[in-house]
Amino acid sequence: MAHLPAPGPTSVRTTGDYYQWLVAWEACLTLLRENAARSHNPVRAVGVELDSVGNLDDVVLLRDFPRTPTSRSSTQSTVPHRSMRTI
Repeated sequence: MAHLPAPGPTSVRTTGDYYQWLVAWEACLTLLRENAARSHNPVRAVGVELDSVGNLDDVVLLRDFPRTPTSRSSTQSTVPHRSMRTI
């Protein structure tokens, strides 16, 4: 099998964006699940790239109590170029 060239900066950024949106969709499912189960303090909103929460701002789950975001994540995605091959 021939090796593929290393991914360019655009493809790396796009892969990271896709991964971040998968994490955001998972957060949306958490919101639906907790609200359907009538959780004590369910997720009320999911934020992506919020300005007001500091460095961990990629995906934020907002709850009623406390008033500040209670679940934050900074998503990272990497693909080592050595593992990519053509078939």
